[in-house]
Amino acid sequence: MPGFIGHTLGGELPIIDCDLSLPIGQWSGPGDPPLAPVHALIDTGATNVVVNSGFVAQLGLPAVGTIQHTVVGGAQMACQTHASVVVFRGTRAMLPAAPYTYSVTDVLAIDETLVDYDVIIGWDVLRFVDLNFRRDGSISLHFP
Repeated sequence: MPGFIGHTLGGELPIIDCDLSLPIGQWSGPGDPPLAPVHALIDTGATNVVVNSGFVAQLGLPAVGTIQHTVVGGAQMACQTHASVVVFRGTRAMLPAAPYTYSVTDVLAIDETLVDYDVIIGWDVLRFVDLNFRRDGSISLHFP
């Protein structure tokens, strides 16, 4: 099962490097759509992928709709959702069939600044990978 190892920031936050891209069919330029490299926090308690609205503007991610999102503490807020592709590239040795891509239609855009990471990867992507938190502080993702 191919996979790769991420790192933790100061031994505390599980962060991996991946990319965001336009959804399939949204890119009209030559070649592949541009990739935006991001530091992504792996959050097993998050339902959705969350991204700063700056990345939405940078990539031109298309708006899909609005959902009621429940945040920590039970408060609800209306969030605009966007479509994107999360790309795990890794190296050929770690991911022989790379890149692994996951289309996500409920990417939540927030105006708040995310500290130490650009994106939160939630359950809508994590449910498709095997995730291991290791005792040495590293994390590994495996793609079945």
